[in-house]
Amino acid sequence: MSNSPLTADKKPIGARRFPLVHKLIQFADLRRYYAEMREALKSANRQTGSYKGWVTRWKNKAEGLELERKRLALEVESHVHEKKVLSEQLRSISEDYQAMGMVMAKLEHFENAVNDLRRMKLVADEQSIFTGYWSANAQKDLRLGVDNLLEAVDEVMDDEWVAPEKNIAST
Repeated sequence: MSNSPLTADKKPIGARRFPLVHKLIQFADLRRYYAEMREALKSANRQTGSYKGWVTRWKNKAEGLELERKRLALEVESHVHEKKVLSEQLRSISEDYQAMGMVMAKLEHFENAVNDLRRMKLVADEQSIFTGYWSANAQKDLRLGVDNLLEAVDEVMDDEWVAPEKNIAST
């Protein structure tokens, strides 16, 4: 063995003494360093990609929300327009209904006149059956019923007619 107090494990190994080993060690260190750099670059690219994906995702979501907001604004506008149209139609129908109220009153007056005449005719016919003729009062009532019926017909035909106020005592 050697006379040096250093053992084989502790002997200095320099680049001069073993240049190939030293170069291989440097190469291995560089290779490990570049591998670590490649992994760091991949990780950075992944993170950048995820940031880009996150930005794209939120940008798309914002665009979708903006389109939804515009769609809702158009829907609100169409509802406002429909509301205006419907209120206009309602006003028109209300005016027509008010006019129909007058026609309804005319028709009720006509129906009442027809019913009165029918009732008077039945009374006169019953009297005719028992006595064989119409009395003067029955004839007078029938003339009055016919006059009321003709007046009701005139009222139906007249556009300027105003319905008489109903008398509670007469009904």
